[in-house]
Amino acid sequence: MEFVIQSPGVKISEEMQFAIQDKFDKLDHLLPGIIRCNLLFTIEKSPSNPCHVQANLSVPGADLFAKESAESFPHAARLVIDDLENQIRKNKEKRSNHHTQPLA
Repeated sequence: MEFVIQSPGVKISEEMQFAIQDKFDKLDHLLPGIIRCNLLFTIEKSPSNPCHVQANLSVPGADLFAKESAESFPHAARLVIDDLENQIRKNKEKRSNHHTQPLA
């Protein structure tokens, strides 16, 4: 999976980038064939949940998207990963239900 990390106006250490990238790599076990993961890190001036992480997964079919806010980037990234995992599971469930339903 290819990673594109953007953080305009935000300094993200290489260590944090690798740690977050490692967490996103685990999504590949749930959905093999992820082509690209675009990550965007931004900071808002609001005192509560100023760190925003946005992810777009390019996969065959429809892309998956999630955006979350938290007090830190690692926490926001974890929330985004949880959202994406739920989307992947729902899509798998929908496909398996579609194939197991008898024709009328």
